[in-house]
Amino acid sequence: MVELPDAVHRAGSDAAGIACALDLGAGDEVVVVGASGVRERASSLGLSRVSTVCPLGGGMPWRLAPVTRAVRHAWRERGPCAMAVAWTPGALSACEAAGLSPADRTGLGMLEGAAPRAAAMLWGRERTGDVRRACRERLGLGPDEPAVCLLAERPDELDLAEFAYLTGLLEKAGVCVAGFADRGGVGLDRARRLVRRVPLRMRWSMREEPVVSMLPGFDAACLLPPPARSGVPAASARRFLADLARGVGVRVVMGPEAGATDAATSFDRVAIARRLLEVVCGEGAAR
Repeated sequence: MVELPDAVHRAGSDAAGIACALDLGAGDEVVVVGASGVRERASSLGLSRVSTVCPLGGGMPWRLAPVTRAVRHAWRERGPCAMAVAWTPGALSACEAAGLSPADRTGLGMLEGAAPRAAAMLWGRERTGDVRRACRERLGLGPDEPAVCLLAERPDELDLAEFAYLTGLLEKAGVCVAGFADRGGVGLDRARRLVRRVPLRMRWSMREEPVVSMLPGFDAACLLPPPARSGVPAASARRFLADLARGVGVRVVMGPEAGATDAATSFDRVAIARRLLEVVCGEGAAR
């Protein structure tokens, strides 16, 4: 089998990738359906036998019918495959139109209900304070030091500058938190300029090791508004990451969207910072 901790270490907070790693073996033959980069994304999970079905040119939007025919042909002509991997809404539609059953596809189509299984494989079914202490030691945190991490549907969609701004707002409110994010995000130069200009006293750490692998060690996680870009399976991926964090006792601050339990009043950065402050310091702290 694909070792889930290893897959998470390589792929970061790639929600659909984690779902794939739950159900696929390293030697399984898989057909990956999606735009350019899908082969590299599959390889990052440790999958070795990968065939790809991509629209001509690899871009979006792309016409459903030709891709559906290609999926059907690949499934019929390339021999028995463990699964078709669909990482975008269009790819999932193509798999459905090709007649593949839910058992034959993964990725975006298999995120619902996957969070408890992923948490059990990553941190064990009976999680105790020992798991939290071990994660906090790896993060270099003191016993009472509040810590917040940034999550996104995919690591390359982490907005580091926005996260620096949010944690800076908390510091202005008198709360110094340790902020953690993966190195694969965007806006790093802007984030560094902000930290230098303010200057911020908080500890702000970019991790080589994905923060999603150390979720039990945080007090809160922040899911910033999804990027305004078509073709991103934001809703199901965001729910998966939120459920994964909540399953280990970490409260998740996000915008006013489906499945949000610690929702801000709007997607505005000040509203999200205010809600984050209440989660870290207790209700009423932002008033």
